[in-house]
Amino acid sequence: LYNSVFMKLPSTDKHGRPILFSTRQGWLFDKPIHMRRAMWYLFQMISRDPASRSKGLVVIAFDIGDFDMAKTDRKLDMATVRLCRGVPIRFVALHHLTNSKILRMVWPFVVFMLGKEIRKRVVDHHSDTQDKWMKEFEQYGLEADDLPTAMGGTLEFDFKAWLDTHKPTTTTTTTTTATKATTATTTTTTTTPTNQDD
Repeated sequence: LYNSVFMKLPSTDKHGRPILFSTRQGWLFDKPIHMRRAMWYLFQMISRDPASRSKGLVVIAFDIGDFDMAKTDRKLDMATVRLCRGVPIRFVALHHLTNSKILRMVWPFVVFMLGKEIRKRVVDHHSDTQDKWMKEFEQYGLEADDLPTAMGGTLEFDFKAWLDTHKPTTTTTTTTTATKATTATTTTTTTTPTNQDD
């Protein structure tokens, strides 16, 4: 997460929907378990946002740049798909922008596995210049000040600082049960994300 490959932006679209920004350029393909944990944690955080439950979530997959087969991992893509289908979040739009021939070959497989409901909300952008894709995003209620500078927007956001205020908290609960013959003590440790936005 500290690599800023997945970010919940502080902005929303014009309908008040939260925005999740992802860029595959920073994915750690040599550490897929870390990627799965990062995605799980961020989706858990987003699911605690009332707006994501009532209005839905907008996802932007910004994959501009040079990619080779080393930056594709079918198992990791499948783990991402299972997570998207399993979290209590309604995806209202999934925008994908890439100029990579390799990703354009891989992406249809990912879209198919997302399932019918999410698949209907996928928007593929094929613009090859920043001006063109920014104009396309405006048509979907995403203005320049809603989008990060990494893709040509004007939103400057210290995501690492945001993460520091949303670190998981660990709660330990001890329960003691007594009977005539024995006394049993059970300790349960639960780790949950901290959401300062609630």
